[in-house]
Amino acid sequence: MRTFEILTLGTLFLALAARFWSVEKRPSRANYLPGAAILLILIHLVVEGYRWQMVPAYALTALLFLLSVPRLLGKKSASQAGLGRKILNRIGMASGLVVFAIAAALPTLFPVFQMPDPTGHYAVGTTSFAFTDDSRPEIFTDDPDDKRPVYVQAWYPAESTAGHTRLPMWIDPEKITPALAKDFGVPEFVFSHFSLIQSNSYLDAPLSEQEAAYPVLVFSHGYDIGFFAQNTVQMEELASHGYIVFSVGHAYESSMVFDAQGNSIGMSQPRIDAFYQESAETGELYAKTYYVTGDEQIQAARAWLAATPLGNQSVQIWAQDTQFVLTQIERMNRGEVDSPFAGHLVTERIGVFGQSFGGATAFQVCAIDSRCKAAINIDGTQWGTLLDTPLQTPFLMVYGEMTDHLNDWVLNTSPASGYSLRVNGASHINFTDFNLVSPLFKLPQLGILGKIDTRQMERIMNAYILAFFDQTLKGISSPLLQGVSVDYPEVELKIYNHSQ
Repeated sequence: MRTFEILTLGTLFLALAARFWSVEKRPSRANYLPGAAILLILIHLVVEGYRWQMVPAYALTALLFLLSVPRLLGKKSASQAGLGRKILNRIGMASGLVVFAIAAALPTLFPVFQMPDPTGHYAVGTTSFAFTDDSRPEIFTDDPDDKRPVYVQAWYPAESTAGHTRLPMWIDPEKITPALAKDFGVPEFVFSHFSLIQSNSYLDAPLSEQEAAYPVLVFSHGYDIGFFAQNTVQMEELASHGYIVFSVGHAYESSMVFDAQGNSIGMSQPRIDAFYQESAETGELYAKTYYVTGDEQIQAARAWLAATPLGNQSVQIWAQDTQFVLTQIERMNRGEVDSPFAGHLVTERIGVFGQSFGGATAFQVCAIDSRCKAAINIDGTQWGTLLDTPLQTPFLMVYGEMTDHLNDWVLNTSPASGYSLRVNGASHINFTDFNLVSPLFKLPQLGILGKIDTRQMERIMNAYILAFFDQTLKGISSPLLQGVSVDYPEVELKIYNHSQ
């Protein structure tokens, strides 16, 4: 909760508690508490902004203030009251406690939380690009003339943030949060407070001049409810350490992207439904890869891939989106695309990473495109062509507690060296910003988040992703990639050294 929300609820609790004292014993100062709460609410509305989670607190404060007005005006209550009046008073006070419990619970369960501060020495700027790949027809629309839209948000080391707008956690929340609410199956207002959560990124801040050029990272989000800004915490962390990070929005198979005209593009529900139907029907085939090794594992993986044409088609489309963005990055560096990055991108040092389906996309891109020099797959089932075009670049495979060994067949067939790590206590959604959204998500009955501390989860993500890219793209070795870490006991690391 925010400062004036805490002060309001604290004052409201004292005002409510004072109602349990008899009129004769109640300190006169207590009569001013509802008025003080009203004042705090007004300050809260001006400084912090309205949000629906505080409505019960607003209403209860207003009621207590109205009840206090007669005392403030000097009118005395009757010293004796009948039994019926006493019963009504007790019912009213008990009801007040129930309403207060709701008033305190809602802003706690749906907090306006603080994004983790980036640990690097650079400030963070952000900008966005809306491209159209005219070489590819769009297969998810009915118009045969439609071409493939590709949206990109970039984060980068900034020289100065003075005079630049600090963005919310997710850019353009008025468009993004309704789409997310729809995907989660909740009313739009439930996520409306996301617009109040501040990121650490400043819109169009100038690129830092501390280095002549910076290595490049390209990220892909998850399928369905995933979207281009779903890992803003990691984007900001990497930018603060001297990377220029481009996050690709994959149209029609994500929560939303923007086109070149600024219009939002939602998901293709028929495609999403067909994809999940295919996944459900082939789950047992994939499970076989867990329980066999060697040639049997390869055969099991090949049988599963043959039975999942939609998944393979989509990972190819997403890989083509990413390759298109890699080409635009090269053009930016040459000054052929309007951007703040001309001449400042080290295009010989590019890392590609992603979460869930975006992780599969990252490995697929790095298996077929030599521009990729390092790859991270964060908990993503591996569709694509990696049995026939094995991964050639250094890799990091990140697993949650229940997905360990998910892609063993990929890692075992790659001639490259790399790492896999398992984060005990982490579920699939812990690997996104949704990790921070609500304590409710940790309820086992919902099955959204694992039991790991959410802030520790962000520290683990930031530390290992940064360590891997620092080592592979900057030549900075890290003890994190050598074995057990005292700081992160939840992590189990495995090293693949195929060169030996």
